[in-house]
Formats: sequence, C-alpha cells, structure tokens
Amino acid sequence: MAEHEGRDQDINLLNDEILQLREKCRVLEHELQAQKKDVDNVPVEFEGIFQRNPELKRVLSQKLLKETHSLPRTPHSSPTKRQPMSLAAQPSNLSPDIPESEWVLKTQRTVEHKFFDSAIADLIETDILTSPSKRKQAAQFRAHEELVHKVQIENIYRMLGISAFPVVDPSDLEGTEDDGINIKRKMLGLRLEVFSELDCSFESPYYILFKQNPKNGYWSIFRHTVPSYVGLEQMFEQMKSNGLLANQSEIYTFAKKVYKSLLKISVKTQTFRSMEKKETISHLEIDPSCTSVSFRTERLRCLVKLKLDATDVIACSCTPHVNINWNARLLGPVLSLPDRMESLVK
Repeated sequence: MAEHEGRDQDINLLNDEILQLREKCRVLEHELQAQKKDVDNVPVEFEGIFQRNPELKRVLSQKLLKETHSLPRTPHSSPTKRQPMSLAAQPSNLSPDIPESEWVLKTQRTVEHKFFDSAIADLIETDILTSPSKRKQAAQFRAHEELVHKVQIENIYRMLGISAFPVVDPSDLEGTEDDGINIKRKMLGLRLEVFSELDCSFESPYYILFKQNPKNGYWSIFRHTVPSYVGLEQMFEQMKSNGLLANQSEIYTFAKKVYKSLLKISVKTQTFRSMEKKETISHLEIDPSCTSVSFRTERLRCLVKLKLDATDVIACSCTPHVNINWNARLLGPVLSLPDRMESLVK
C-alpha cells in the first residue's frame, strides 16, 4: 500500500514538473522572438554595409543569437551562470530573490545512475535519483539516523553518572541593536544519575542548575531537585569557604561530592532491598535518607530497628527480645550486614 502511495506521489510530482517545463518552454519561445526582433534592429551607420553584404548580416545575427542563448539569464541581472543542462530542465516558478547556490541546485537536471559500474549497479539503490518521494524519505531517514547517533552519544556520557547540558533562562534574554539576542547571565545544567545494580537500571535523575555572575564570573546554584537530606546547600557553602566556584572544573568537583552522597544512600537502600528479595527479612521500611530502617525476621521472631550514618549501622534494637549479642553483631558496615544477619539466623 505504501509503495503504491509513493508511486502516486511520484506521478503527481512528475506531472507538475511537466507542466512547469511546458510553461518555461512557452516563456523561452516568447523571449527568443523578442531577441530576434532586437537583432533585426540594426544601427543606421551599419545599414549601408549590411545592404551591400547581406551574407555578413546573416552570419553576425546567427552568432549573436548563439552567444545570447549559450548562457541563461539570472535574477536581477546577476552574474550569468554556466548552463549545466538544457534550458527545458529549469523550473519556471523560481523566485528572483533566491541565492545563486540555490538557483544552481534547482536548475540541475536529474542525475541518472548510468555512471555506476555495471558490476555493482544492481546492488545499489538508485530509485532516490529519479523518485522525488523516495528522495524525501531518504532525507528523513538520514535525519533520523543523525538524531539517533546524537542521542546515543549523549547516553554514553550519561552512563558516567555526571553529565552537563546547556540551558537558558528566558528572563536573561535581551535583544540587541542588530536584532540579535544576547544572554545576560550564562547557565549550566548538571544531571546526576545513580545506577542500581539490584534493578540493573538507572534511578530517576537529579538536576542542578547553575548561574554565572557576569561581574565576577562566579557560579551559584539557581535551582535543583536534590533532596534536602543530602545536604546540597551545606556542601556548596563549604566549597565557597574554600573559594567560590569560578570554573567548570570546580563545578565538577562539587558535583562529585553530591553524587557520592546520593550513591551512598542508594547503596544502603539496595542492600536492604536485596535482603528482602532473598527473604532474609520481611516488612522492610526505609526512610528516604536511609538513616532509619526497620524490618522483621521470622527466624529470630523479632522486629529490628536500625540507625545508620553514611556507611555504617550505629544503633540497633530488637523487640520483643533484647539480646546484647545481637545488637553488637548487627553494628558495623552496611555492606557486610547481610553476612552478619545470616550468621545470626544460623
């Protein structure tokens, strides 16, 4: 069905081109007649010479006509262009204001594929050389491929966890005298993405937008989506105390600190979720910052509540059984907590 529609489009386009060529032919014939009349208008001082030598008049007239039609006229008497193909191959609806490069492109005759070697001609798709609709489809396909390639390159950078992107605040745009647009304050966007090994996918990204002070060139945080418990503002103030963010290298150093904090929270959360997935624990409850965790373990028949810092379990309570040995064995690094839980269950 799509092939028939493409052929119908080709037929319609070719019919339009035929009508345009016929109209162009009519216009050229009219111009030719007018130019012949101009050739017949001989200056008075040459009339006597041409009357005595009619053959000379005929030869000069033919030469003048030949030189006149060897090169086509261009819009607004611009420099003449070499005629690449026959005059009939030129569209008749060209605007007189188009640039020369576009004029040359539109007046070229359709290129045929006879220049391909016969040994490989059958292996090459040549329909786009004669089919307007297929040329359009090919152009769209190439544009799509270029877009896909750019997206793939962007995704490669995003896999590293920290990526930057350009951004503009509309309120910082102002017009210039030459009808241009000037950006009063530069902006920079950061995207932070943590990979979850448990889910084999990236978690939802966090964004930080920076603005640059045009007077001193220092960067400051404009907007962000990082949760408050990460302590973004405190990290930024700490960076400012050691020197304001003056370049993108310092911004990247700041971004790595924020990323490490987000990564630690994600790793702790994944550790407990992995234990729940293995049915070592159940009824798991975790706060967003993963500093307070509670769960049940059927084998120990108790409710366990833990307090955590960035990397370790710092406090533990078991209800209804209070066992000091359990508390001592549950304290320590979060990453090794599953092994310690297994030893308690056994």
